[in-house]
Amino acid sequence: MQIIDRRKIKFLQKTWFIRAKESPVGHVFLLEVSRDKEQE
Repeated sequence: MQIIDRRKIKFLQKTWFIRAKESPVGHVFLLEVSRDKEQE
C-alpha cells in the first residue's frame, strides 16, 4: 500500500488527516480519514 496523497485540513475547528491509498488490485482508491496522526 502506497500513500499517494496526503492532506491535513481543518474541519469544525479540529484537525483531520486525510490519506488516499492505492489498492493493490485495480485503480481503487481508499480514503482514510482520522483525527489521529499517522501510525506507520
